[in-house]
Amino acid sequence: MEIFALNRIQKRAQKLQYEWATGDTADEKLIKRTRTYAIAYINFRLAILKALEEFENQDW
Repeated sequence: MEIFALNRIQKRAQKLQYEWATGDTADEKLIKRTRTYAIAYINFRLAILKALEEFENQDW
């Protein structure tokens, strides 16, 4: 399930990158959306890394 969420975030970020590349100027809404998706991506990656670390530290 998390992989699908990560893919959604990545696709949205790619769409925003395209908007940045093709637009003449960045409006406040585009800046806010970009920041929101960047923060979501970072938080998601950190959660994955934390889960992996907890898994690796378990006594088997």
